[in-house]
Amino acid sequence: MRIIHSPDPCIQSCKLQSRRGSMMTLFAVLLFALLPLMALIIHTGFITLTRRQMQTAVNTAAKEGLRIELVSPVGKSRNDVSTLVSLVFDDDLDTAADSLDMTLGAGPLVNMTDGVAFSGSEFRASRQLQVNSATVDGYQPSLETNAGNAAHGDMIVGQYVPGGSRVEDVTTYSRGDFTPAGVPNDAFLVRMRRTDNDNGTGLDEVAGVSSRGTPVPYLFGRVPYGNEDGGTSLLDQRERGTIVRATAIARQVPALTIGPYSGAVGSGAAPIWFEQTQWDALTNDVAETLTVSGTTLLDPGMSTFGEFVNSQVVAVGDMIATAAAESIVGERYVPVYRVLASGNRRVVGFGVASFAIDPVTGGTITRRASQIGEDNCSAHWRQNLSAVPSGDLAELLANRNSQSEPLLAPALVRTID
Repeated sequence: MRIIHSPDPCIQSCKLQSRRGSMMTLFAVLLFALLPLMALIIHTGFITLTRRQMQTAVNTAAKEGLRIELVSPVGKSRNDVSTLVSLVFDDDLDTAADSLDMTLGAGPLVNMTDGVAFSGSEFRASRQLQVNSATVDGYQPSLETNAGNAAHGDMIVGQYVPGGSRVEDVTTYSRGDFTPAGVPNDAFLVRMRRTDNDNGTGLDEVAGVSSRGTPVPYLFGRVPYGNEDGGTSLLDQRERGTIVRATAIARQVPALTIGPYSGAVGSGAAPIWFEQTQWDALTNDVAETLTVSGTTLLDPGMSTFGEFVNSQVVAVGDMIATAAAESIVGERYVPVYRVLASGNRRVVGFGVASFAIDPVTGGTITRRASQIGEDNCSAHWRQNLSAVPSGDLAELLANRNSQSEPLLAPALVRTID
């Protein structure tokens, strides 16, 4: 006779409860590890979002500020740059003070409320998270104009120093790649900051000079432990949050692309190009009288001075086809070419000139001093220069910056991608 033993229901129930208890204990242990990790991930995301939004604004402001400061100060000011930055964070482009639709911002605004005070420190543990949903959800910057050009200001005109260090001194904001009011002034710096203004200098919030937003508050590590020596400075630092800064520098460089002229735009490519030595021989602000012969402009000695061309979008490296003579009136951008060793004529740069040319009788051309083009010019390549033969390309790039009085364009030379 075989005896079969049945499992005791009480024993099985106890084992099941024991497993459940172990799993709950493990979950509780993991929860203590996961919650701080989640807070760290969210905090890091806030920092990344804030930095990218701030950097987008200062990148745009630096290029436009360069145009304003170094080209056309009449009727313009750094207030335009401040307005531009504000509009970057305006989702409906409504500048009215009572508009509540401006929910975009240079990073989220988060308040930490209540909490348990820690003796001898500003730190409070177990604080609650609160978003300013009643007004706006993000920091709305209003950059100061810094008319005195102080090194710690929001906007500064100066000289870019290639190869210099981008690291800013924490107490003076001096940096190796930029000299305020340098010689020559060829660059414009714009910075935005969310700091605690507690670096001992008070430079981060000075009326008319510098502005700041509040730091991004820490969402993790909110328990009352201090430094290794028992001090509370680390606690105070964690209470203030993470400092986020964004800085961009734009510099004037020779233009690489010129757009076509239109009646709605007071500049653009002229339908004529000049050989570089002919262009360099002109004197600034002195009119040169020319005559027209077919598709050619002739100087007073009846030598070829320039050729009428198809004035579509023109870039450095282009070869442009000749075209019929036409009227040219007003200030325009002039493509300048060189005959390379290969025999090809390729655009090596651009100048600025004032024209009064009739397609039959001719007229005058007056070269202007170098300047930044406000319309239709770019510091970025329009075409793939790999299509240019290597021999032409090397000679082209070697001569690109040698043009006398070139047209300049604003280009970002220091930023964070």
